[in-house]
Amino acid sequence: MSSNNEKKPTILIIGASFGGLGCARRLMDTGATTKFHVILVERKTTFTIGGLWQFVWTNRLQLSDVEFPLSNANLAGIDVRLGNIIKRWNVVEKHIVMDDESILPYDYIVMACGIVPDPTPVPGIERHVNICSFDTVTRQQEEAQDLIQRAKTSPRSFVLAIGDVPYKCPP
Repeated sequence: MSSNNEKKPTILIIGASFGGLGCARRLMDTGATTKFHVILVERKTTFTIGGLWQFVWTNRLQLSDVEFPLSNANLAGIDVRLGNIIKRWNVVEKHIVMDDESILPYDYIVMACGIVPDPTPVPGIERHVNICSFDTVTRQQEEAQDLIQRAKTSPRSFVLAIGDVPYKCPP
């Protein structure tokens, strides 16, 4: 851009998991934020890695050890918008509509939505285990501890086998 009065093109990054955060960090590190207005939109306010939940279930970590505030992501020059839900995406007019009806126009878009929980391929998993939702980690921890206590007094054997991946790619 030759003039400070000219509007910088907007890069809109959807999702603040590994892909979205990595993209934002790379744009920041390469100085792209001086040439582009970079917006990162995420519906959550925290980042968690599902693979760590098992350590909470078994009391090896606390819930707070596996949940990281995205506000601490240290993305200087990036317009980070957390806790925002995208209601519609208008591909032709190049904008998204947020749940509050605000419109975010863009010139370039990065879709880094990650995975979407979908326990339907594994019958009963959502009702009994639901490894797809961070909101259930505390309940799962309590259930695991209860199972361990019962196993100590009345030996039992059990197997948990997940025959399919309880996730799907975003549409």
